Amino acid sequence: MRASLLLGLVGVTIGCGGFHQVASDDLAIPPADAGTDGPTTNGLTDAGVLLDGSHGDLASRIAQAPPDSPCAQRDYWTTVGRQTCQDRRVFAVESAILDPATVSLAISQSGHVGIVYRSMEDPDETDLHVAHFDRSQVVSNMPLQPTISTHPSSTIGERVGVASAIAGGQNDQLHVAYLIDAEWAKGLYYQTLATGGFDSATGELVEDNLSASGEVSIGVAPSGNVFVTNFNPVVGEIHSHERMGGTWAPQQIVASSLDATYGTGKMAMTMDPNLPRVAYYEHTTLPLSKPVFDEFDGTNWSMPQTVDNFSLGGTTQCGMSPGLAIFGTWKYVSYLVSVSDSAAQIEVGSWQDDLDVPSHSIVVDSIAYNKAQPLTRTSLAVDSFGLLHLMAFVQNDLGGGTVEYHRQTVIQGTTAWIADIVDDLTDTNDPSDPNYALVSIAVDENDRPHLAYYNSGTGTINYATRFDR
Repeated sequence: MRASLLLGLVGVTIGCGGFHQVASDDLAIPPADAGTDGPTTNGLTDAGVLLDGSHGDLASRIAQAPPDSPCAQRDYWTTVGRQTCQDRRVFAVESAILDPATVSLAISQSGHVGIVYRSMEDPDETDLHVAHFDRSQVVSNMPLQPTISTHPSSTIGERVGVASAIAGGQNDQLHVAYLIDAEWAKGLYYQTLATGGFDSATGELVEDNLSASGEVSIGVAPSGNVFVTNFNPVVGEIHSHERMGGTWAPQQIVASSLDATYGTGKMAMTMDPNLPRVAYYEHTTLPLSKPVFDEFDGTNWSMPQTVDNFSLGGTTQCGMSPGLAIFGTWKYVSYLVSVSDSAAQIEVGSWQDDLDVPSHSIVVDSIAYNKAQPLTRTSLAVDSFGLLHLMAFVQNDLGGGTVEYHRQTVIQGTTAWIADIVDDLTDTNDPSDPNYALVSIAVDENDRPHLAYYNSGTGTINYATRFDR
């Protein structure tokens, strides 16, 4: 069992190379059936959701949330014949997928679910795939039959979908941003699709002269305006692009002076509600690393806000694989923090105003860590009650790790983190070549979570949900 971290009402912890404030909390009550192999909670309550009356409407709303409980020990969502959690299911989406690069899930206004990733036909030829289906088609104990729409490579030497992201739009429309890497050109492209598939054969060029190792995020405003951000390692910058009325405005620079260290520029975007907010991992040549939040005011990007203290001297890595969620005036960012050369933890930073110093909660600790290439990933969402939902791949030192679904619930008047293991990817045959997962989560207007992940051990894109929401 990963060790729980028990703190008093106020404390400090050494996270990203410096001291930072840990949120006040009451200790969570662990499930009675918690065992040595299940996920643990450490009871650290996010400062934004304490039920102490100090946060007004948010506290009242959380108090109305339905009860929740974790699965029993070893009752993973993929366990056959499990005794609990029959209403939580995993469905195969597409098999024989090698190195999808990224996995991103989104839901349209009408409930059209889309999952975007790449399919490698050859090291020099990849296709972009979007698996999509209506959420009403998902039936417990029945195979999922999604539509697979593709943007294929046009020739050997063209790799489509080197990085990609998807966002839900109006009605059944989904919006996709993706990178194409070819020997003759490298560019950022945009496409839409509905239940019938892609709306065009080629997509729109958003930015060219890019690198094959960039990152992408996308968001859609209720007005229909589309926002895309991408990291360009060639110039060490994060760029933003806005599409209004079918026309792309001149790009803007969100961040600069970033290096090409593994994980740099990974980002998450959410709309609030008409303008984009982004969280990204900043690593510079100093070396310095930290999770950063930034917001667009309709004309310019603001001064970036540091979510957690930076690491100076390269002794730790702070802020990798950020997730982002916003509820009212509250901002939440999840990220990975290394605490030693072999251990890390997942934290969530939270704050309201630009001048606030974010508070930090440790959601998962005692994670195996490889500084050269950390495999742990996070994705964050929030429901209509203001409770957070965190999906993570948690690396272990046995040859892989576990896909986990953490979320907040109310226990004796205080929010606490509980968790399920969705899938176990551990393969002890060759720990030197561990399995890994790429993860993405969204929560719909009915507070139902939708999870997507790639299982490298089976080469399968999977979708998971629960039927009691």
